[in-house]
Amino acid sequence: MQLMYGLFLVFLISFLLQIVNISVNQGLVSKLQSCHGQNYASLRNMYDMQTILDGLNTMLIENQPQDSVTTENEGIILSPAMYLDEFEKKLQLQESSPVNDTELELSESLNNAFIRFSYSVKAEEYVSNYQVYKEKFLNLRQYVRDVMEIKFKIIEQGDEEIVSQAIKVLKIQKKVGITGIVIIGLILFILPVYFYNKIENLTDRLSNYYKSHLNKEVVFTAEKQLEKLEELVNKILTEADKNRAMNNAGGI
Repeated sequence: MQLMYGLFLVFLISFLLQIVNISVNQGLVSKLQSCHGQNYASLRNMYDMQTILDGLNTMLIENQPQDSVTTENEGIILSPAMYLDEFEKKLQLQESSPVNDTELELSESLNNAFIRFSYSVKAEEYVSNYQVYKEKFLNLRQYVRDVMEIKFKIIEQGDEEIVSQAIKVLKIQKKVGITGIVIIGLILFILPVYFYNKIENLTDRLSNYYKSHLNKEVVFTAEKQLEKLEELVNKILTEADKNRAMNNAGGI
């Protein structure tokens, strides 16, 4: 029974260590996904905004339709109004997902810059007053770049936090692993010693019984303790069979 308890304890410790490692690793993966998923999507959205803006500017300056600009929804933009509509959709997505006060303020400024730029495009200032148009275009583009820069910094900070947490987790896992190995090692060391002592004590008791009741010295041919016990038990059983046979013969 003690052997079963010992083996069960070793299994339980190993199982718990595995569960802890899986849980911790899953926690890191979940945090990575939650931390970066939205930021990467927002960063991609800002990149699309810059692409749309640059495409519109190129078309207006060259005064001819651009071949195409493909966005995430694979829509093809062929006119200034469609450029502006697509940019506004991306802008609404950005306004719905700011992560801090700085980004919120920039998003508001970005929206105001887009309104001014949109009026400029609709009024065709790129023809009548190119310098005013250029100033509004560059102002809007800079706000887009500023928001993208914030996104990059947020992702970098998230990476640093996750790396720092991962290092701490690895240290904890290392300590827990070492502790678990030590405990398992002790159990695996104590169990054989425990059972060896039990077997040795039982062998001594049976040996004394053999000497006192049968008046014979015990001569072992085996060397290992368990084999000695088995040999002694066989000797006792053999002598018991002989005595039983003699008693039966005497009774007849």
